[in-house]
Amino acid sequence: MAVSPNSFVSTQTPKIWRGSVGSGWTAGNWQRLLDAANAGAGSNGAKICGVVATSNDSSARVIQLAHVRQESCTCTSASPGVFTISGGHNIVAGEQVFLGGTAVPTGFTAGTTYFAVAGGLTSTNFELSATAGGTAVNTSSTGTAVLAYIVTILGSVSVAITAGTDGSTAAANLLSPTLLPGLAVDNDGQPYFPLESMDFLAISNTATITSNKLVSVAAYGGNF
Repeated sequence: MAVSPNSFVSTQTPKIWRGSVGSGWTAGNWQRLLDAANAGAGSNGAKICGVVATSNDSSARVIQLAHVRQESCTCTSASPGVFTISGGHNIVAGEQVFLGGTAVPTGFTAGTTYFAVAGGLTSTNFELSATAGGTAVNTSSTGTAVLAYIVTILGSVSVAITAGTDGSTAAANLLSPTLLPGLAVDNDGQPYFPLESMDFLAISNTATITSNKLVSVAAYGGNF
């Protein structure tokens, strides 16, 4: 059977995941890159083929890129609050975690970055501190449908501007073998980053963004 040269069959649905950080976003907190349905990777995972950052800030900014694993968890109302992921986790002391869900346990703030504490770490349990190496946070409620977002930092890149020229910027590539050594390469020699089911990419600014300015990041690829 003849095949039209214009025919194209794809096993993926093209997607764009977007996120941005501005002057109202606290430096060091993580912003997930979301698609139009406010989701990360699809039920079968995703292949990220490009991640590009642009800025209209009047100063160069360092933007971090991270892989985020979403896990359902429970938390005790105790001093300190103890989180449990029944299926187990690979969290290590000092690793960054932020919380979401219907309601986070009282004592925590949704979206704020916390740090895993060495004490209390087991294969299923962990405790969180507001600072690296700090004391675990006490809780006075268990929260509702709590989600733990476990952060693995992939790398960082300076999003440059032309000095003294507001809004003049070149796009910065966050998905490159220079930034992320060991990236997988497809049959065409193009690097890509695989996301497992329901995982996310996330960004964070290391310094406060200038008032009324924005650094925007877009990831391009497709769900499997």
